[in-house]
Amino acid sequence: MTSALLAGEVQFFFDTSITAIPQIKAGKFRALGRSGLSRSPSLPQVQPISESGVPGFNIVGRNGLLAPAGTPPLVIAKLNTAIQHIFDSQDYREQLARYDLEPLGGTPEQFESDLQADMNRWARVFVEQKIPKQ
Repeated sequence: MTSALLAGEVQFFFDTSITAIPQIKAGKFRALGRSGLSRSPSLPQVQPISESGVPGFNIVGRNGLLAPAGTPPLVIAKLNTAIQHIFDSQDYREQLARYDLEPLGGTPEQFESDLQADMNRWARVFVEQKIPKQ
């Protein structure tokens, strides 16, 4: 999509901060709004969409580490502890902050709950908009 926008093949799209911010700062993209609820530390002049006429608009990207079903709980707990240790490091947080990314961390149960909530939200959108299953 980045190439398509730069080539004028599309007029706009939602992008991630890690790829959009360098393009915006280079003057190649113009930010129209931010999909999260807060302003970007890197682009504080860009309003969240929720402040621009669509109250409650909040769509954020989510990344996570998944393991095969049946992975022993002790292994999951050890992985989660190690990952949380990385997330807590100042160096890691500073690297992510350059792209307005923030490690949330948390428990495997919370991540599963968040993923399920996202799937439920988008399933409703597909049903309401009559988007066919592919």
